Amino acid sequence: MKKILFLLSVAIFIVMAATFTSCKDNVIPDIEYIDYISGYTGGLLRSNSSIKIELTNPVDGVEPNTEIAKNLFSFSPSMKGKAYWVNNQTIEFIPHEGQLKKGVVYKAKFKLGEVVKVEKQLKNFSFTFKVE
Repeated sequence: MKKILFLLSVAIFIVMAATFTSCKDNVIPDIEYIDYISGYTGGLLRSNSSIKIELTNPVDGVEPNTEIAKNLFSFSPSMKGKAYWVNNQTIEFIPHEGQLKKGVVYKAKFKLGEVVKVEKQLKNFSFTFKVE
């Protein structure tokens, strides 16, 4: 029984170490954003995916399915595309064709302070995703 528990503990340690090592570039958003952002695109994406931010509360004066003139997103490595209001709580960035490269980890920044009033330290929401 002790040998099984030991082997199980070793296996769990190896899995955890591999997970943390492979995720070294991940940006984990601060819990304070929960008052403003209820969901976002992260993790693994396909090369034809879009990137979405879902706000916790609706924004007044938004016309669904309209392009957003402000540059609300930045990416590293950089990519080109356009952002749209899907509805009064969801913004979608659609990369131009061929912009998302397989195997690349992207660091994204969403300018939350341009959309809703937030504290200074929460003006930029950073997250990561990888294209498979």
